[in-house]
Amino acid sequence: MFDFVDHNELYSSRNPMEKVTIPASEEEHPEVKLLSPEEVFSLMARLHSPVNTAVLLVAVTGVRISECLGLRWRHVRWDENKIFIEQVFRRGEIVKRTKTKASKTPVSDVRDSSGNADGDAAAECVRRR
Repeated sequence: MFDFVDHNELYSSRNPMEKVTIPASEEEHPEVKLLSPEEVFSLMARLHSPVNTAVLLVAVTGVRISECLGLRWRHVRWDENKIFIEQVFRRGEIVKRTKTKASKTPVSDVRDSSGNADGDAAAECVRRR
């Protein structure tokens, strides 16, 4: 309502709900369906770059979409094989904070010693987030 009033210049007022944040949910979401690796690759095949790369990153690491969209190259530490989540993309802009403290935990390398994707390590990344 406030956005409508402001957009149409009916009254100059700031939306009091603009700065309200919704706390992270502690509840489990049983309706969430996890995709199998085959389903992820099938989805990626239908998408163009860079969207397909973002899908892969979210699927393998468990980062939130807002965290993925907030990533910049400086957040990737190639020498450590880690990605640091330092900001998110929310409501059309970069916000220099994360949703939870756990989000600041670096996303570790999810490959095994042979360089192959390690499903157990990837699952652990998802659980931590």
